[in-house]
Amino acid sequence: MLAELDPKTQGPRVVNGQSFSTADIASLQLAVLSACHTRNEAQPGDTGTKGLAQALLEFRVPHVVVSRWSIDSRTTAELMNHFYAALMSGSEIGTAMQKAEMDLASNAASAHPYYWSAFEVERNN
Repeated sequence: MLAELDPKTQGPRVVNGQSFSTADIASLQLAVLSACHTRNEAQPGDTGTKGLAQALLEFRVPHVVVSRWSIDSRTTAELMNHFYAALMSGSEIGTAMQKAEMDLASNAASAHPYYWSAFEVERNN
């Protein structure tokens, strides 16, 4: 989706809470928003748009991974590699995130919680 061009501007497509329809995400089981502050609602200046995580949850996506603060790109990429490896080995989503966080926490270079504790799994019940 992010590789698509905006038909009006011919620039990169901007994705926000109004970018989706129920049909777009009907079978989606997991959305991972691995950027800074993705847990937040719409940001000031968004003129009424919903936050992406909020919109995905409202569309009943069962699991949405979000971050709570600004994150380090290098360690986030490492965290996501560990997360997806755990998912591919059969771990449940919450367990996979916990394993990924503990992998980073056990490394001296990323042991501080800043590097691994920003992410959480929001669940639709």
